[in-house]
Amino acid sequence: MTSVKSLLEPFIAFLYVGMLPEAKDALDNLPTKIQTHPDVLEARLCFLDAKSMLDNQALEDGVQLGKFSLKLWPLDQRFYVLTTHFLNEQKKAQEAKGILDSAPAWIRDASEFSYQLARCEAQLGNLDQAKRLLNECFAKDESCRENFLSEPEFAPFSHLWN
Repeated sequence: MTSVKSLLEPFIAFLYVGMLPEAKDALDNLPTKIQTHPDVLEARLCFLDAKSMLDNQALEDGVQLGKFSLKLWPLDQRFYVLTTHFLNEQKKAQEAKGILDSAPAWIRDASEFSYQLARCEAQLGNLDQAKRLLNECFAKDESCRENFLSEPEFAPFSHLWN
C-alpha cells in the first residue's frame, strides 16, 4: 500500500515551484478515502496559505478548513497552529487566541504555540506579553527567530533580536 506522504509528493513539488493550479489538482485527485487524513488536510491548509498571497478569500477558506480539521483531529497541534495563523493574517487576534486557549495542555508546550500566541498578543497591543512568549518560543526552538523577523506584528521590538 502506498503511504499518504508519498501520494502527496506531486502536490509538494507543484507547490514548491509555485504551480498552484497543478498543486490543487494533485490534492483533488487523491483517493477519496484519504481526503480527511491529517496530512492531506494540512496540505490543503498549506495550499490555501500559498494562495492567500494572491487571493484574500483563501484566508477565510483557511480558517474554515482549519476549524473543520480541528473538529476531526482535536489532538493534532498542526491544526491549532494553522488555524490561528490564518486568523492572525486577517488581524482576528482575539478569535485566534480563543482557538489557542482551547488547545490541550500538552500542545501549549510547542514552540509554534508560543509563537502564534505571541502574534495574538502583539496584535492586541500586549507587547510585554508578546515579548515574553517570543522568548519562550526561541528557548524551545531557535529557528522560530527567522519567522519572527518577517512578522509585522513584531516590528515594534524586532531590533531587540537582530
